[in-house]
Amino acid sequence: METKTNRSRLSVSSTFALLALFSGSIVSCGKTTDNLTLQSPDLTKQGSDDTENFLDDSYLTHFGLPAARINGKIWMRHNLGVNTNLDPDALPMTTARHGNYYQWGKQVVNATGAAKQQSNYNTMVPHDKSWNAGTEQAPLKATADPCPSGYRIPTATEVKNLISSVKTLAEGRWASNSENYEANTVLISKSNPAVKLTIPTQGMFNFNNKLEPSSIINRGKTNYFWTSTVFGGRVRGFQSLQSGSATVYTVNTSGYDSKLVSFNVRCIAI
Repeated sequence: METKTNRSRLSVSSTFALLALFSGSIVSCGKTTDNLTLQSPDLTKQGSDDTENFLDDSYLTHFGLPAARINGKIWMRHNLGVNTNLDPDALPMTTARHGNYYQWGKQVVNATGAAKQQSNYNTMVPHDKSWNAGTEQAPLKATADPCPSGYRIPTATEVKNLISSVKTLAEGRWASNSENYEANTVLISKSNPAVKLTIPTQGMFNFNNKLEPSSIINRGKTNYFWTSTVFGGRVRGFQSLQSGSATVYTVNTSGYDSKLVSFNVRCIAI
């Protein structure tokens, strides 16, 4: 038989659990996970039980940075190198939200978002584990990874899962031009269309058959960002086009090492 004392204990315990959930930390099985703040929980789903909504697609702050959870994975809302105080989804897209370019496996910035020429290109070829000290199934952040604390370069598997969890929308002016900073692709959560990731159409930096650095190509035409995956000796990245197609792209550089190409970086939470 439930006593008044037992009911009081239950009320206190329930109150503590709710306070813990919204305090900026998550209490689970006696452990506290900091650096995670849920934003605007959607109480229209699953009745009004927020504990069931916690893993729904949503915006949040992770390790102090704006992030979006899509299909259980947390992604930065900005390309690496962008001022994260800027609205990542504002229209039109501008140079201010174009992130840095990185050669695969390297931590140094090869070019800034607005650049037309590479500034730190080099022909040193990094080893296959430069951005993933673990495996494709169990990735582990490596020392050369440029992502901030709490984040790392995603694997191709994780990017494939992201693509399958979203719808794509092309926005802005799409035309290949070194001065066109206005195009972008939006990845819209299928589970919660209010949650999205905006990917600027920044193009890439390549090199010629003498391994000399090229100028920017495909700006305003194609989106790219890196994965940590090497497949068949070639590196892989995200690619999307104005048509709305989004794929994991295997970089083919006609016999030369594809690791010398420069893409943008979109980090995923560890």
